[in-house]
Amino acid sequence: MKATRTLRRASQWVVFLLFAFLFLNTEYKDNDVLPYAVNLFLRLDPLMAGAVTLAGRALIGLVWPALVVALLTVALAASSASGAASARRSAR
Repeated sequence: MKATRTLRRASQWVVFLLFAFLFLNTEYKDNDVLPYAVNLFLRLDPLMAGAVTLAGRALIGLVWPALVVALLTVALAASSASGAASARRSAR
């Protein structure tokens, strides 16, 4: 249980630091070419992907990572729910 908490806390810090780095580098500096994608978090957001798709009335290729995130969320939620249900059954 403690290892899970430590891993969760470490992953939260990594994602926060990545977000802070990308947020601070979104400033326009007279250079139109960026060496990395500063809109990475927007591309990973399924809600943003849905909004862009509905607004543009077409599937935008740059938001495919959001589809991966949505599919992973459903898969992990399903496996977590089935694991919790089997744990409850074995506890009885």
